[in-house]
Amino acid sequence: MANIYELKINNFRGIKTFSKKFSKKFICLLGRGDSGKTTILDAISFVLSPSWNPSFLDSDFYNGDTDNPIEIEVSLLNIPEKLIKEEKYGLYIRGLDNRGEIQDELQEEHEKILTIKLEVKKDLEPQWLGH
Repeated sequence: MANIYELKINNFRGIKTFSKKFSKKFICLLGRGDSGKTTILDAISFVLSPSWNPSFLDSDFYNGDTDNPIEIEVSLLNIPEKLIKEEKYGLYIRGLDNRGEIQDELQEEHEKILTIKLEVKKDLEPQWLGH
């Protein structure tokens, strides 16, 4: 099963910017009420959605500002081989070096990491982009 290694969220609901690297054994989010836990889980759900047409509203933009796009990016480790095929997500495969940094060019000594980015502009049409 794939594991979330890094998550970046910009301009989504109550989150202006969020960036977090997780341990390889990420299990749960903890925080007080209204701290953004559900928003983070919704962002993960949108970017990894099996549906290529999730619905977004103006209210999903941080402070309702549709001039700044929503950007949700997730990098996954332990990727199933069927997702690494070029016709699926192969173009998004990057490398995780021994310092824990993601590199755009995959080297032999790197661990494979899959980065998926979702962007939503004022037209409310979701687009999945390569990094």
